[in-house]
Amino acid sequence: ADQIKMMTSGGVMSPGSEPGRPGFSIDEITAIVNEARAAGRTTMSHAQASVGIMNAVKCGVDSIEHGIYLTEEICVEMRKRGTYLVPTLVAPLWVVRRGEADPTSVPAWAVEKGRAVMADHQASFRLAVELGVTVAMGTDSGVGPHGTNAEELERMVLGGMSAMQAIVASTSVAARCCQLDHLTGTIAVGMRADILAINGDPLADIGVLQDSGNIHLIMKDGHAFKPLH
Repeated sequence: ADQIKMMTSGGVMSPGSEPGRPGFSIDEITAIVNEARAAGRTTMSHAQASVGIMNAVKCGVDSIEHGIYLTEEICVEMRKRGTYLVPTLVAPLWVVRRGEADPTSVPAWAVEKGRAVMADHQASFRLAVELGVTVAMGTDSGVGPHGTNAEELERMVLGGMSAMQAIVASTSVAARCCQLDHLTGTIAVGMRADILAINGDPLADIGVLQDSGNIHLIMKDGHAFKPLH
């Protein structure tokens, strides 16, 4: 394992728990963080409840996943400590969409929780952007369909980021959050050539990244691949 993930609050997809309820105690979180650091690993926390988020931040967790119920106090603490926020704004949206399209694919209670958190989730993200929290893009992989994660950038722009900020959060900042910034995340001498060439201008319309028909070229570690369309 490269990172150790814990759950310091309930969640949308977790049966028998609520997003607004905290999880591990401060002593438990501290023990996890200390053991991870001793093994040279970073830590991340599924944290949606305000208390669960703040406990994780104060205990030194490296990144907060989701951050649905942020407060100004939490955002200031995250900025001071350099804690990353990985907002996963599309995650509850995907839960609701899946449940509405096929009620057998997602439990009804999860769909209801997804609907209940979306507005607060977006508002918390806007607050984090306004207060200068470091944001890394992530989508809670597995919740939504693979290959559609570029929608997260659109949600980030709707939440107050510029298109360039969203792109940087998805590349160099995300690489740094995962401790891969010595390998990828930027276009520079000595880095892996991981490049996506798009027909269009994502700075003018971030939505162009969501249409696979706009992909001109994919380069992975210096090897070029043409899109399948």
